[in-house]
Amino acid sequence: MTKKTRKPSSTARRAKEALLAGQARNKAVLAAMPDLMFGLSREGEILYYNAPDASDLYRKPEAFLGKRIDEILPSHVRPTA
Repeated sequence: MTKKTRKPSSTARRAKEALLAGQARNKAVLAAMPDLMFGLSREGEILYYNAPDASDLYRKPEAFLGKRIDEILPSHVRPTA
């Protein structure tokens, strides 16, 4: 028995191209923003960040990525529930 290889359909190809174009557009928007931005999970875990100038960060990314925001911020600026 031989396996047939299938070419992606034109619909799937267009969907992939649209997704890639959207991702490129989003990256360009983030790169143009002068502000810090953090993406958080519902539990407050830092998933990603955008920092045009790394010296603006409170800590190095390795110290905060994957951790909850209340674990890394000083107590006087932590969010309250």
